[in-house]
Amino acid sequence: MVTGDGFPAKCTRMNAEGPLPDCVQHSDGTWEAVYRSAGPGGGAFVALFLLALVIGVAGTIWKVSTARRMAREAGMDTGDAQGLVTEAEHAAARQRILDEL
Repeated sequence: MVTGDGFPAKCTRMNAEGPLPDCVQHSDGTWEAVYRSAGPGGGAFVALFLLALVIGVAGTIWKVSTARRMAREAGMDTGDAQGLVTEAEHAAARQRILDEL
């Protein structure tokens, strides 16, 4: 079966993964539908994204636990320490604690 633009119907159907094929007409007039594979690049991007996400979560956990520990050592409420997690606030709180010593 040929569509109105001269391509066979198999050239206009997606495969299970979703993309349309590249259709090649051979010299004898037959058509071949070639589906490209996704390639290895997608998996590496996902792995790097997940690694960055894990590092970000671990860094945030470390910051919160450090702020809570410093607050506990300074006699502050540890719940208030979570507001001191940003770098500037963290450095200012550390300096206040050192000044009190």
